[in-house]
Amino acid sequence: MLDFAWITDQMFEDKLEDLVDMLAPAEILGISGVREIVREELYNDVLEALISDLEECEGCGKTIPPGQKPDMEGLCTICAAEGTAP
Repeated sequence: MLDFAWITDQMFEDKLEDLVDMLAPAEILGISGVREIVREELYNDVLEALISDLEECEGCGKTIPPGQKPDMEGLCTICAAEGTAP
């Protein structure tokens, strides 16, 4: 059996950081339990980022649903169909 008594906490932490630095983010999130911890820690940040990605219609001011893009004038599909100008 190997004796690990000579390994200090600092040595262990330094080597851990070296190994983690070599991993891609997807590999880190793939470690059992890590995704859940990161998800919980960043939950509000993710929601805020998703909200900030939304665009508002220049015609009616409503939020344009995800997956839909405003037209060239910044209008939602309803305002564009009605010919509402900004």
